[in-house]
Amino acid sequence: MDNKLTVRYIAGLCLNDVTKSKDWQTRVIKGEQKFLIRLCNSLRVDFEDYGLRNLQAKVLAQALMLLYIAESDQLLEIMELLADDITDGEVTLVDSNLRALIYFIDMIEDEAMIKRFNIYVPVILRAILSAFTNEELGSHGREQVLQIFYGCLRTISWADGIDNELVGECLDETFNQWMSVFLGVIQTDANKFFDIKRNALKCLTVIFRDFINYSREGIAMILRPAWKLMTSHLPIFTEV
Repeated sequence: MDNKLTVRYIAGLCLNDVTKSKDWQTRVIKGEQKFLIRLCNSLRVDFEDYGLRNLQAKVLAQALMLLYIAESDQLLEIMELLADDITDGEVTLVDSNLRALIYFIDMIEDEAMIKRFNIYVPVILRAILSAFTNEELGSHGREQVLQIFYGCLRTISWADGIDNELVGECLDETFNQWMSVFLGVIQTDANKFFDIKRNALKCLTVIFRDFINYSREGIAMILRPAWKLMTSHLPIFTEV
């Protein structure tokens, strides 16, 4: 079976409604994790076809989610492998892994699941920071990176002022670099990369709204250029 047929076959299995049933989740928790781990590793392949990459990402995200539900000890190792691919892989593989992370993080909704995601955040933030600086990634890829960054912030914002040590463990390593990235984004030509700037401002809003304690020192650096960016784009929305 070639790679395309393999992905379609696996997708049919993993995206079937049965994966959403309580019985399937129970089976995964009881020990059917080896298949999912092999599945995650087998999906670390390169596809040129956009449709296959998107399908690949959805399958991978579903497998990651089932391992997350099962609280698998090996999920962190898998996430580190995906992070390595995002950092050093071909652009098409980087793209599919970014999509998978977006789908995966979007599925983490209830409070209990959100509050145990923090161990993966530093791994993800290191990888996507590297991806953002990859010149081959393109503007859409950078939009995806910022979407993932936003999703990661969402999973740890509850801890600001409650468990500041947890926040620090997640953000300390890369926070200053991210702030430099945002500063660079919002200071570029006002007529270029509007969607990237919009996502950057979305992330900054979360940082300064939901991380009041942690972000206190960074606000002075970013406030003036952020205000300048917003006022420069105001005519776009007010012109008749």
